[in-house]
Amino acid sequence: FEKERIHHPLPVVGLRLQPDSRPRQDIRNLWQFTKALISTMMKTNLSLQINHLEGLFIVLLPTGDINSTDFDLTMEQKLRLYEDGYHTTKDYLDDTPLPN
Repeated sequence: FEKERIHHPLPVVGLRLQPDSRPRQDIRNLWQFTKALISTMMKTNLSLQINHLEGLFIVLLPTGDINSTDFDLTMEQKLRLYEDGYHTTKDYLDDTPLPN
C-alpha cells in the first residue's frame, strides 16, 4: 500500500494469526534443522517487514492450538476463532489511538 499511502495517508491495520507457543523440539537430523531454520527466517522476515512500516498497526489474533494450515475445522472451532478475533480486534481498536 505504499503508493496509495502517499496520497491517502491512512493507518493500515493488519491481522496476524498467533497460535499458542509450542515447546521446542529437539533437532535430531538435517531435515528437522532445515525446517526450524526456515521457520525462524520466515518469522524474522515478517517482523522486519512489520517494524519498518510507519502507520501500520498489527492485531495479534489468538488461535490457540489451531494453525493457519488446519483446513478441516469444525463449526465450533470456526465460531470460536471468529468470536476471539472479533473481540481481540475490537479491544485493540478501542485501546489504540489511530491517527486521523
